[in-house]
Amino acid sequence: MAASPTVAWLVARLEASDVILMTTVTMVPGGIAGDLRFLDTTATARILHVRVDNRQAPLDRMAWLAHELQHAVEVAGAVEVRSPADLAALMNRISRVLGSRQYFETAAAIECGRQASRELAAALRLQRRGNNALLGDSGLAHVTRPVR
Repeated sequence: MAASPTVAWLVARLEASDVILMTTVTMVPGGIAGDLRFLDTTATARILHVRVDNRQAPLDRMAWLAHELQHAVEVAGAVEVRSPADLAALMNRISRVLGSRQYFETAAAIECGRQASRELAAALRLQRRGNNALLGDSGLAHVTRPVR
């Protein structure tokens, strides 16, 4: 996460919430790069599942993970979301529909994915140049501030 302050910020937001997030890198059907699903709820937690398509390049997978993490943060901020139907209602309210298959998209998630992609690309450029003075524990650089 050191390579992407945006991803680190999103994870911190989720850790401070009642959301438990399961992530999977797998083949995602339907020609989409990833998605977020509501799995279950308990008395103290809401359990979500993010899937990221494994056919993407590693950098693209990380950017898409940031995108889906932002959707999870959106759910974390909406305490009324306690079921798949509640998730659909939230997405209907805060997002726009893309395509004929009823995919929902928020501007914040799109921007988080783009920002993480820029951060990771910059970190990889620094790593390739051998600029070890800027590298963190992960071997990738801290280069920009997160989107908020």
